[in-house]
Amino acid sequence: MARYSRYEEVARLDEVEKESLLKEGDPPERVWAAWALGVRRGAGFMPDLATTLAVEPSAGARRHLAIVLGGYGERWLLTVLATGDPDPGVRETACRALARLATTTVADDEVFETLLGRLLNDVPTVRAAVVESLPACAPEVLRRAADATLTDPALEVREAAFARIAARVTSGEPLPASVPSRALVEPERFLRRKLLALWESVAGPRPLLAGAAARSPEVLLQALDLLLEEGRPVAWSAVESVSQSALSVAAARLLRLFAGRLDEIPLGPRLAMLLVLEVEPSASDPALRALEEALVENVRLDLARSVRDALPEDELALAGKLRTVLEGRYTSWDPVTSSTSPLPAPVDPRTASTLVEADEEPGLWGLLAVLRRVK
Repeated sequence: MARYSRYEEVARLDEVEKESLLKEGDPPERVWAAWALGVRRGAGFMPDLATTLAVEPSAGARRHLAIVLGGYGERWLLTVLATGDPDPGVRETACRALARLATTTVADDEVFETLLGRLLNDVPTVRAAVVESLPACAPEVLRRAADATLTDPALEVREAAFARIAARVTSGEPLPASVPSRALVEPERFLRRKLLALWESVAGPRPLLAGAAARSPEVLLQALDLLLEEGRPVAWSAVESVSQSALSVAAARLLRLFAGRLDEIPLGPRLAMLLVLEVEPSASDPALRALEEALVENVRLDLARSVRDALPEDELALAGKLRTVLEGRYTSWDPVTSSTSPLPAPVDPRTASTLVEADEEPGLWGLLAVLRRVK
């Protein structure tokens, strides 16, 4: 049973009692005794502490003793713990202590070799500890090895690598090439978002969207969600390199991203977005549906102004597809027998076959009328 509950109680003991407690006390008492004796004797206590470590059965006590060693700059004993202790928690604590002691002196070569060995060959908690605590003065080979753990199989190690890289980039260092490449393949969504955000903060949205679109729809949608969350205006020039098929996948998000700025989008992409949105109407999302209706009116007015001009081949093809979709929806809707309508209110009871082709009629009816006149 423990006789003492606080360090202060142990510190008031005489030397003999402290030494006895160091050998026979409970794990917390042995740690307090080591601290108290170290304060009293300084570096001269290290041989006794080394002896204690060699027989200490408690991993928790050994972790605390490693902290004592770090306080006295005892590199050799810390190296022994970092490489040879069977408990990963002890090795982690020893590695952190060693990293704090590391400098650029020749005497620390063994420290850096130890840290590199743990980084390359230990459990994830120890590898992450090395990455997190590595000093700026570490040799380039060790810093490169730490950055390379951005692709480590263990998530906690990748998180540590990201935090290390992000701190350097925030302080003004260049963005490592590993960040964009990893951002596109990182399987954990929350870490991928951090990588995408760091990439965008340095390179801007254009390479982010181009790379994300080339990778997969999932990554593209997450990149667009990131831009939407940031709330900063994005120029269409940042989006134009994205392929037409990828734009179709992201139509709803692009509509939100350019809400109030639809005229900044060329007619072709607007037609492609509208084609996707009208094939799968978003009546269940009133906010998005309102944006879709704004896009309908925007495209209708734009087409009405240029209806006498020949459209480019790609825009003409999209206009034809959209016309086919709308005519299919109208001809299949019977205003007498159908209780619901594919159209926004108010509903015009005319069918496609009797539709008056009037440029001034708003909404989908007017858009279809204009589409029938496009050449």
